[in-house]
Amino acid sequence: MRTARGTQNDNNRRGSAGIILIIILVIAAVIFGVQKWRKSNTPDPDTAQNLMPWKEWRLRQESQKPVGPPGDKQAQITKMLKYDANVELAETKEPRGEVQMMISPDGAVLGEWSGTYYNSKKDNFDVQGGKFNGKVYPGKIYQDEKGQDPAKLYFLAKGQFLIHHMAADTNKYHVLTGDLYVTGWLNPDFSIASDITITSDEKYSQVFRWQAGRPAKD
Repeated sequence: MRTARGTQNDNNRRGSAGIILIIILVIAAVIFGVQKWRKSNTPDPDTAQNLMPWKEWRLRQESQKPVGPPGDKQAQITKMLKYDANVELAETKEPRGEVQMMISPDGAVLGEWSGTYYNSKKDNFDVQGGKFNGKVYPGKIYQDEKGQDPAKLYFLAKGQFLIHHMAADTNKYHVLTGDLYVTGWLNPDFSIASDITITSDEKYSQVFRWQAGRPAKD
């Protein structure tokens, strides 16, 4: 025979369990709503303009959107394309080392930025550890003030850099590290134009540029 106290305890336990279940359901509903809102408000990296390369990289890593083959107007890569070019500071055309890059028939991109150079202050920079890899993204359409050009094939790659820096005025030595991003466009004739963006904190960055009229011969 149950006492009144026992019955009351059972009711309290059932009430507590009900409250906990309601809280769990509310939390689950909130999480679902936040995820749905984020998904609906996440930019499409194929159509969004002026994305910083690190933001675009993260969007593409998180995206479930399939990457299709190049379109009919875009370069048809049937063999390994190899590029070897000089790199320049975007603003002044000062040399910033060399880049070697390859694009495979399956759309994989890999390469390395390396070399020794001086800036306007005569500081010495020795680039090491500049390897990167990524892929082509045929769905992204080139666009500028003249309009769109669907024949250009976009690529994005990421890596890490390590630079030995010697300051000319103080002779102090530093090691600079961070992320590098390689973005660019492959034309139907297999000429290429590309940027290398380096950053250590995603607040300050430098942009270097390179281009090649044709792939390097084997």
